[in-house]
Amino acid sequence: MKKGLFVLLVTGLITVSSNAQDAPPPPPQVKPAMKMSREEMEKMKKKRDEEITESLKEVGLPEEKIKEAKEVIIASGMQMKDMAKDPSLTEEQKKEKRKELFEAQKEKLKAIMGAEKLKQWWDNKKKNKKDGEQKGKAPAPAEAPMN
Repeated sequence: MKKGLFVLLVTGLITVSSNAQDAPPPPPQVKPAMKMSREEMEKMKKKRDEEITESLKEVGLPEEKIKEAKEVIIASGMQMKDMAKDPSLTEEQKKEKRKELFEAQKEKLKAIMGAEKLKQWWDNKKKNKKDGEQKGKAPAPAEAPMN
């Protein structure tokens, strides 16, 4: 009787432990997407506008040219953002589209700024990006050269 009880107890323990291992793992915790308030978004846009304006002033553009160039830069950025979100495009298509958008931006900026100021602006932008990375900032997204 004791042997039968012992065998039954061992069998029950083995069954319970094997069932516990078969249980699926709990689903991973999904963090909710960060939602920005309207004020935070406005602050970011204002900061971006100020940075663009300052970078264009550094190359000596007059106010009316700064306004035109800034509109081109912001519009190009929005097109890039829309393109990046497009699920119908493959990564290769996105890469090609990115090149096209940069070329179009380059040509528009060249018409506004002139080739020399465009090169100067682009060189300043690359230098500032490099300086930011050295100070521990997150690197900015790579962009096509504006030569």
